[in-house]
Amino acid sequence: KYISRVLTRPIADTRPLPDTRARNSDSSSSE
Repeated sequence: KYISRVLTRPIADTRPLPDTRARNSDSSSSE
């Protein structure tokens, strides 16, 4: 339970964060 949470937290938080920010910035600039 601990390992699953620790592994899922950094991976899911690190991937969607930069991906969503980079895409949001591009979308905002385009629009």
